[in-house]
Amino acid sequence: MQFMEEFIEFVGVVSSNLRSHVLHLCNEAFPLLSEMAAEFERIFVGPKLRLRSSLAAAVYRRAGHIDVTIRNLPKTCYWQILWANTSILSFSDITSEYSTTKKELLNFWHMHTLPTSGLRITHKDLFSLWNLAVTILDDRRCQAKLIDILVVTDVQIKAFGEAWPRYMEPDRVAFNYYVIGCCYAAMELNESAIEYLLKVTRMKPQIKGDPFLVPFAMIEAAMCYHCLGNADMGNELMNIAQAEYGSSSRECKKLLRVYRRVLRFPPGSVYRNENNTHSDLEDNIPELGLDFTDNSED
Repeated sequence: MQFMEEFIEFVGVVSSNLRSHVLHLCNEAFPLLSEMAAEFERIFVGPKLRLRSSLAAAVYRRAGHIDVTIRNLPKTCYWQILWANTSILSFSDITSEYSTTKKELLNFWHMHTLPTSGLRITHKDLFSLWNLAVTILDDRRCQAKLIDILVVTDVQIKAFGEAWPRYMEPDRVAFNYYVIGCCYAAMELNESAIEYLLKVTRMKPQIKGDPFLVPFAMIEAAMCYHCLGNADMGNELMNIAQAEYGSSSRECKKLLRVYRRVLRFPPGSVYRNENNTHSDLEDNIPELGLDFTDNSED
Protein backbone atom coordinates (compact mmCIF):
# COMPACT_ATOMS: atom_id res chain seq x y z
CA MET A 1 0.00 0.00 0.00
CA GLN A 2 2.80 2.44 0.88
CA PHE A 3 4.54 1.62 -2.40
CA MET A 4 1.42 2.46 -4.43
CA GLU A 5 0.80 5.67 -2.48
CA GLU A 6 4.36 6.83 -3.11
CA PHE A 7 4.08 5.85 -6.75
CA ILE A 8 0.81 7.79 -7.24
CA GLU A 9 2.29 10.83 -5.50
CA PHE A 10 5.38 10.61 -7.72
CA VAL A 11 3.25 10.46 -10.88
CA GLY A 12 1.24 13.46 -9.73
CA VAL A 13 4.25 15.64 -8.99
CA VAL A 14 5.99 14.82 -12.26
CA SER A 15 2.81 15.38 -14.26
CA SER A 16 2.09 18.75 -12.66
CA ASN A 17 5.55 20.29 -12.83
CA LEU A 18 7.68 18.19 -15.12
CA ARG A 19 10.39 20.48 -16.42
CA SER A 20 11.34 21.92 -13.04
CA HIS A 21 11.55 18.66 -11.15
CA VAL A 22 12.09 15.77 -13.53
CA LEU A 23 15.82 15.25 -12.96
CA HIS A 24 15.57 15.58 -9.18
CA LEU A 25 12.52 13.34 -8.94
CA CYS A 26 13.94 10.67 -11.20
CA ASN A 27 16.99 10.45 -8.98
CA GLU A 28 14.68 9.89 -6.02
CA ALA A 29 12.75 7.29 -8.01
CA PHE A 30 15.74 5.04 -8.70
CA PRO A 31 14.69 2.40 -6.10
CA LEU A 32 11.21 2.28 -7.61
CA LEU A 33 12.61 1.95 -11.12
CA SER A 34 14.91 -0.87 -10.07
CA GLU A 35 12.04 -2.74 -8.43
CA MET A 36 9.91 -2.47 -11.55
CA ALA A 37 12.65 -2.91 -14.17
CA ALA A 38 11.85 -6.51 -15.06
CA GLU A 39 8.22 -5.71 -15.78
CA PHE A 40 9.00 -2.65 -17.85
CA GLU A 41 11.71 -4.49 -19.73
CA ARG A 42 9.00 -6.84 -20.95
CA ILE A 43 6.43 -4.16 -21.79
CA PHE A 44 8.12 -0.90 -22.69
CA VAL A 45 11.41 -1.78 -24.37
CA GLY A 46 11.65 -1.95 -28.14
CA PRO A 47 9.98 0.01 -30.93
CA LYS A 48 7.50 1.71 -28.59
CA LEU A 49 10.29 2.97 -26.34
CA ARG A 50 12.07 4.49 -29.34
CA LEU A 51 8.85 5.96 -30.74
CA ARG A 52 7.70 7.55 -27.49
CA SER A 53 11.22 8.75 -26.61
CA SER A 54 11.51 10.44 -30.00
CA LEU A 55 8.10 12.07 -29.59
CA ALA A 56 8.98 13.40 -26.14
CA ALA A 57 12.36 14.69 -27.34
CA ALA A 58 10.74 16.48 -30.28
CA VAL A 59 8.21 18.22 -28.04
CA TYR A 60 10.88 19.26 -25.54
CA ARG A 61 13.08 20.53 -28.35
CA ARG A 62 10.53 22.79 -30.04
CA ALA A 63 7.55 23.37 -27.75
CA GLY A 64 9.06 24.14 -24.36
CA HIS A 65 7.54 27.62 -24.45
CA ILE A 66 4.03 26.20 -24.78
CA ASP A 67 3.57 24.93 -21.25
CA VAL A 68 0.56 22.72 -21.88
CA THR A 69 2.54 20.48 -24.24
CA ILE A 70 5.19 19.84 -21.60
CA ARG A 71 2.64 19.15 -18.88
CA ASN A 72 0.82 16.67 -21.09
CA LEU A 73 3.89 14.67 -22.07
CA PRO A 74 3.64 12.21 -19.14
CA LYS A 75 0.26 11.08 -20.42
CA THR A 76 1.91 9.71 -23.54
CA CYS A 77 5.63 9.30 -22.83
CA TYR A 78 5.83 9.12 -19.06
CA TRP A 79 7.98 6.01 -18.63
CA GLN A 80 10.27 6.88 -21.51
CA ILE A 81 11.01 10.21 -19.82
CA LEU A 82 11.88 8.40 -16.59
CA TRP A 83 14.11 5.88 -18.35
CA ALA A 84 15.83 8.74 -20.21
CA ASN A 85 16.76 10.31 -16.91
CA THR A 86 18.12 7.05 -15.55
CA SER A 87 20.23 6.84 -18.70
CA ILE A 88 21.87 10.17 -17.84
CA LEU A 89 24.29 8.32 -15.55
CA SER A 90 25.38 5.94 -18.30
CA PHE A 91 25.76 8.86 -20.71
CA SER A 92 27.85 10.77 -18.15
CA ASP A 93 29.97 7.68 -17.55
CA ILE A 94 30.71 7.25 -21.25
CA THR A 95 31.49 10.93 -21.82
CA SER A 96 33.69 11.35 -18.74
CA GLU A 97 35.68 8.16 -19.29
CA TYR A 98 35.63 7.96 -23.05
CA SER A 99 38.24 5.23 -23.29
CA THR A 100 38.66 2.69 -26.07
CA THR A 101 37.16 0.02 -23.84
CA LYS A 102 34.08 2.13 -23.18
CA LYS A 103 33.61 2.86 -26.87
CA GLU A 104 34.01 -0.74 -27.90
CA LEU A 105 31.27 -1.79 -25.50
CA LEU A 106 28.79 0.22 -27.55
CA ASN A 107 29.62 -1.59 -30.76
CA PHE A 108 28.31 -5.03 -30.18
CA TRP A 109 24.86 -6.47 -30.47
CA HIS A 110 23.96 -7.04 -26.84
CA MET A 111 21.74 -5.61 -24.12
CA HIS A 112 22.91 -2.54 -22.22
CA THR A 113 21.97 -2.18 -18.55
CA LEU A 114 21.03 1.26 -17.24
CA PRO A 115 22.70 2.02 -13.90
CA THR A 116 20.52 2.07 -10.77
CA SER A 117 17.32 1.09 -12.59
CA GLY A 118 18.73 -2.15 -13.98
CA LEU A 119 16.66 -1.86 -17.16
CA ARG A 120 18.20 -3.90 -19.98
CA ILE A 121 17.86 -2.30 -23.38
CA THR A 122 19.24 -2.60 -26.90
CA HIS A 123 21.81 -0.42 -28.63
CA LYS A 124 19.15 1.64 -30.44
CA ASP A 125 17.04 1.96 -27.29
CA LEU A 126 20.05 3.38 -25.45
CA PHE A 127 20.64 6.05 -28.09
CA SER A 128 16.93 6.91 -28.19
CA LEU A 129 16.99 7.52 -24.43
CA TRP A 130 20.19 9.54 -24.67
CA ASN A 131 18.58 11.67 -27.38
CA LEU A 132 15.69 12.44 -25.02
CA ALA A 133 18.02 12.94 -22.06
CA VAL A 134 20.24 15.52 -23.78
CA THR A 135 17.12 17.27 -25.07
CA ILE A 136 15.79 17.62 -21.53
CA LEU A 137 19.19 18.84 -20.33
CA ASP A 138 19.21 21.40 -23.18
CA ASP A 139 23.01 21.52 -23.13
CA ARG A 140 24.81 22.11 -26.42
CA ARG A 141 27.91 20.28 -25.17
CA CYS A 142 25.89 17.15 -24.42
CA GLN A 143 24.27 17.29 -27.84
CA ALA A 144 27.68 17.63 -29.50
CA LYS A 145 29.05 14.75 -27.42
CA LEU A 146 26.16 12.50 -28.43
CA ILE A 147 26.87 13.25 -32.10
CA ASP A 148 30.51 12.35 -31.48
CA ILE A 149 29.57 9.06 -29.81
CA LEU A 150 27.21 8.16 -32.67
CA VAL A 151 29.81 8.92 -35.33
CA VAL A 152 32.58 7.01 -33.53
CA THR A 153 30.43 3.95 -32.89
CA ASP A 154 29.24 3.99 -36.49
CA VAL A 155 32.83 3.87 -37.72
CA GLN A 156 33.71 1.10 -35.29
CA ILE A 157 30.64 -0.98 -36.10
CA LYS A 158 31.56 -0.86 -39.78
CA ALA A 159 35.08 -1.92 -38.87
CA PHE A 160 33.71 -5.01 -37.11
CA GLY A 161 31.50 -6.58 -39.75
CA GLU A 162 30.31 -9.34 -37.45
CA ALA A 163 29.28 -6.96 -34.68
CA TRP A 164 25.83 -6.13 -36.08
CA PRO A 165 23.42 -8.48 -37.87
CA ARG A 166 23.42 -7.48 -41.53
CA TYR A 167 19.63 -7.42 -41.86
CA MET A 168 19.45 -4.83 -39.06
CA GLU A 169 22.08 -2.50 -40.50
CA PRO A 170 19.70 -0.16 -42.43
CA ASP A 171 17.55 0.44 -39.35
CA ARG A 172 20.63 1.12 -37.22
CA VAL A 173 22.07 3.58 -39.74
CA ALA A 174 18.74 5.36 -40.21
CA PHE A 175 18.24 5.71 -36.47
CA ASN A 176 21.76 7.11 -36.05
CA TYR A 177 21.11 9.63 -38.83
CA TYR A 178 17.85 10.65 -37.16
CA VAL A 179 19.41 11.24 -33.74
CA ILE A 180 22.35 13.14 -35.25
CA GLY A 181 19.89 15.30 -37.20
CA CYS A 182 17.88 15.99 -34.05
CA CYS A 183 21.01 16.99 -32.14
CA TYR A 184 22.03 19.40 -34.89
CA ALA A 185 18.49 20.82 -34.90
CA ALA A 186 18.67 21.38 -31.13
CA MET A 187 21.99 23.15 -31.65
CA GLU A 188 20.31 25.34 -34.32
CA LEU A 189 22.68 24.04 -37.00
CA ASN A 190 19.78 23.68 -39.38
CA GLU A 191 21.65 22.94 -42.61
CA SER A 192 23.52 20.04 -41.01
CA ALA A 193 20.29 18.82 -39.40
CA ILE A 194 18.49 18.80 -42.75
CA GLU A 195 21.34 16.86 -44.36
CA TYR A 196 21.03 14.00 -41.88
CA LEU A 197 17.24 14.05 -41.58
CA LEU A 198 16.76 13.82 -45.34
CA LYS A 199 19.16 10.87 -45.39
CA VAL A 200 16.59 9.11 -43.22
CA THR A 201 13.72 9.88 -45.59
CA ARG A 202 15.71 8.53 -48.54
CA MET A 203 16.15 5.24 -46.68
CA LYS A 204 12.39 4.68 -46.44
CA PRO A 205 12.35 1.45 -48.54
CA GLN A 206 15.03 -0.10 -46.32
CA ILE A 207 13.61 0.79 -42.89
CA LYS A 208 11.69 -2.12 -41.36
CA GLY A 209 11.79 -1.88 -37.57
CA ASP A 210 11.08 1.81 -36.85
CA PRO A 211 8.57 3.15 -39.40
CA PHE A 212 8.14 6.37 -37.40
CA LEU A 213 11.65 7.48 -38.39
CA VAL A 214 10.65 8.72 -41.85
CA PRO A 215 7.70 10.95 -40.85
CA PHE A 216 9.48 12.23 -37.75
CA ALA A 217 12.55 13.07 -39.87
CA MET A 218 10.34 14.84 -42.42
CA ILE A 219 8.62 16.90 -39.74
CA GLU A 220 11.88 17.84 -38.00
CA ALA A 221 13.47 18.78 -41.33
CA ALA A 222 10.39 20.88 -42.10
CA MET A 223 10.92 22.86 -38.90
CA CYS A 224 14.57 23.38 -39.83
CA TYR A 225 13.51 24.76 -43.22
CA HIS A 226 11.11 27.13 -41.47
CA CYS A 227 13.98 28.28 -39.23
CA LEU A 228 16.00 29.02 -42.38
CA GLY A 229 13.12 31.05 -43.83
CA ASN A 230 12.15 28.46 -46.43
CA ALA A 231 8.48 28.11 -45.52
CA ASP A 232 7.55 26.56 -48.87
CA MET A 233 9.83 23.55 -48.39
CA GLY A 234 8.86 23.28 -44.74
CA ASN A 235 5.15 23.24 -45.53
CA GLU A 236 5.67 20.74 -48.34
CA LEU A 237 7.42 18.25 -46.04
CA MET A 238 4.76 18.64 -43.36
CA ASN A 239 2.00 18.07 -45.90
CA ILE A 240 3.72 14.92 -47.18
CA ALA A 241 4.07 13.60 -43.63
CA GLN A 242 0.41 14.38 -42.96
CA ALA A 243 -0.80 12.72 -46.16
CA GLU A 244 1.32 9.58 -45.89
CA TYR A 245 1.42 8.97 -42.13
CA GLY A 246 -1.09 11.20 -40.34
CA SER A 247 -3.96 8.75 -40.51
CA SER A 248 -1.96 5.67 -39.51
CA SER A 249 0.32 6.99 -36.75
CA ARG A 250 -1.15 8.57 -33.60
CA GLU A 251 2.27 9.90 -32.57
CA CYS A 252 2.92 11.39 -36.00
CA LYS A 253 -0.41 13.19 -35.85
CA LYS A 254 0.41 14.54 -32.39
CA LEU A 255 3.84 15.76 -33.45
CA LEU A 256 2.38 17.53 -36.48
CA ARG A 257 -0.22 19.25 -34.30
CA VAL A 258 2.38 20.39 -31.77
CA TYR A 259 4.80 21.70 -34.39
CA ARG A 260 2.08 23.54 -36.30
CA ARG A 261 1.15 25.27 -33.04
CA VAL A 262 4.80 26.17 -32.56
CA LEU A 263 4.83 27.76 -36.03
CA ARG A 264 1.71 29.75 -35.13
CA PHE A 265 3.03 30.73 -31.71
CA PRO A 266 6.85 30.79 -31.87
CA PRO A 267 9.03 31.46 -28.81
CA GLY A 268 8.51 35.01 -27.61
CA SER A 269 4.93 35.26 -28.86
CA VAL A 270 3.33 33.67 -25.79
CA TYR A 271 3.74 33.99 -22.06
CA ARG A 272 6.22 31.51 -20.62
CA ASN A 273 5.81 30.45 -17.00
CA GLU A 274 9.16 29.00 -15.93
CA ASN A 275 7.56 27.06 -13.07
CA ASN A 276 5.14 25.36 -15.47
CA THR A 277 2.37 25.45 -12.88
CA HIS A 278 0.09 27.76 -14.86
CA SER A 279 0.02 29.31 -18.30
CA ASP A 280 -2.29 31.96 -19.70
CA LEU A 281 -1.88 30.19 -23.04
CA GLU A 282 -4.67 27.78 -22.12
CA ASP A 283 -7.02 30.70 -21.37
CA ASN A 284 -6.11 32.89 -24.33
CA ILE A 285 -5.86 30.12 -26.93
CA PRO A 286 -8.54 27.58 -26.07
CA GLU A 287 -8.36 26.04 -29.54
CA LEU A 288 -4.82 24.78 -28.89
CA GLY A 289 -6.36 21.32 -28.93
CA LEU A 290 -3.37 19.18 -28.04
CA ASP A 291 -4.77 15.74 -27.28
CA PHE A 292 -2.34 13.56 -25.34
CA THR A 293 -5.03 11.63 -23.51
CA ASP A 294 -5.15 8.55 -25.77
CA ASN A 295 -3.08 5.96 -23.96
CA SER A 296 -4.30 2.91 -25.86
CA GLU A 297 -1.55 0.48 -26.79
CA ASP A 298 -2.82 -0.30 -30.30
